[in-house]
Amino acid sequence: MAAYPYLLRSMAQIKKAAARANQRIGALDPEKAQAIAAACDEIIAGQHAQEFIVTLLEGSGGTSMNMNTNEVVANRALQISGNRAGAYESIDLLTKGARLFRERCIEGISLNR
Repeated sequence: MAAYPYLLRSMAQIKKAAARANQRIGALDPEKAQAIAAACDEIIAGQHAQEFIVTLLEGSGGTSMNMNTNEVVANRALQISGNRAGAYESIDLLTKGARLFRERCIEGISLNR
């Protein structure tokens, strides 16, 4: 995935938008949302590309890419908020993006036929 900076930026933009939306509806507290947004901003700015180790089309309908993105965003957000990387119980809403990614890809394929 690191070889595709536009994809990395797009994935980070989706994660950032999800964090902001979840904050707005009260599902995610503002501190966590801000940490996730800050982590996403770093990815959007081109940082952390070396952390995206999954090949682009590994299969599984984008799940591997989504999970890799979740790991990078979550670990960086945890570090930004003063927690240790891997303390995922602190940030738990990032795993819902795989469904959105698959749905959007399928819609795009259907619309382009």
